[in-house]
Amino acid sequence: FPSHDTYPSKIRTTRRPSYQSFSSRNLVPERTTFIHCPLKMNYLIRVSKLAFPIFAGLLSNTLVGVADTAFLGQVGPLEQSAAGYGSLFYLVAFIVAYGFSMGLQIQIAQAFGAKHYKDIPQFFLLGIVGVFSYSLIFCGLVFGFGESVLSLMLSNSNLVNHTMDFLNVS
Repeated sequence: FPSHDTYPSKIRTTRRPSYQSFSSRNLVPERTTFIHCPLKMNYLIRVSKLAFPIFAGLLSNTLVGVADTAFLGQVGPLEQSAAGYGSLFYLVAFIVAYGFSMGLQIQIAQAFGAKHYKDIPQFFLLGIVGVFSYSLIFCGLVFGFGESVLSLMLSNSNLVNHTMDFLNVS
């Protein structure tokens, strides 16, 4: 990664012109102006290589929901609505699990950077157990209480039943 010299750290301070008397001239606040410092292209390429797999993973989950909605739109509007609500359920679960895994990746990277190599397998095992436990809890909540949660949000009982069918198949 780039050194601290590549960031816009050069600061120039200037005074605003004052038309006041000389005695009050010292009370005029200073204005800070950042001088433009272009980032090196090498840095942008390296960040892009790191960001692209994350972007592709997040985009793929959204595209699955769009494809489900588009194909079920050929069946009927009720099924299309059910697919949309079911995709939202999975999106919420995905966002929580993704946040957990990103936090775990940060912990592993910090342990690696601090050269605490013996802590990395413990973090990795914690991540596997944590995400597996979360998935079991989420599946239990969806299958056990999904219909009651959906009935609180939706007024149409046919839509609730179709959404539960979507969640059970997916």
